[in-house]
Amino acid sequence: MADEGTSPFRRPKTWMLVVAALVAVGTGVGVWLGASGPAGGGTPATARQLVRASLADARAAGSFHYVSSSISSSATTSNVSQVTDGDAASQSGRQVITLSGDTFDVVVAGATAYFRGDAAAMVVNLGIPIGVAEAHARQWIALVAGEAPYQSVEVAVTTASALDQNITFSALEDLGSTRVDGTQTTAIEGRMRPVDGQPARGTATLYVSTSRHPLPVRYVESGTVGSGSKASRLRFSMTFSSWGESVGVSAPAGAIPFTSLGASGGGPPSPGPTILT
Repeated sequence: MADEGTSPFRRPKTWMLVVAALVAVGTGVGVWLGASGPAGGGTPATARQLVRASLADARAAGSFHYVSSSISSSATTSNVSQVTDGDAASQSGRQVITLSGDTFDVVVAGATAYFRGDAAAMVVNLGIPIGVAEAHARQWIALVAGEAPYQSVEVAVTTASALDQNITFSALEDLGSTRVDGTQTTAIEGRMRPVDGQPARGTATLYVSTSRHPLPVRYVESGTVGSGSKASRLRFSMTFSSWGESVGVSAPAGAIPFTSLGASGGGPPSPGPTILT
């Protein structure tokens, strides 16, 4: 197992925060804004309605590309950063996750999830003994529903799951228009929500396009998760693009079944869904 504070845990954002509460490491990353327009105002109900419309249009689009970035620190750890580059489709997806210089890969193709990483990543994500992990490091491992680590590997890879597990806030206010990476957007601000019972304090903002279909452009969070000595400062950003484009994902060649490892395995708990109320 990796040392406390340096465990190669992986996405989604909310999944990382669950692990953060255990190892005193959080998640998140910075906010990049363009010029702002007039304040939007409106009621919390109006803001929530726009978020719901945006997420509905996102699911209807079927697929997207995204890059999520995070940086965190606590009283006992220095900055920890993670970048996830992914493509999500309705029944498939891929992720390349880089955490403090280590890279791990996840593919979902139909009902099967595939994981590839170094030994430490396999111990954390698959819950297998270090000896087994070292023997199969960097091999593709195939998992199916019902196997202990399946849910924690599969979560947040396909379209609906990636949206539900990363855009997690209580929308309160339409802040008006602003340009993000050259796209005119409406900014909806709200509160961060607790993560798996851990208190969270801070602000979150979803930027959606001002087009007929208000698709997500960027989602950011900044605040703290946990309390006392386990509290972590965090910033998080997820940028969306390539809506509706084809995602070419296939089962990795040479993958070996998880059951062939001879370990029951396990994984960290999966996070809860998006909360908009």
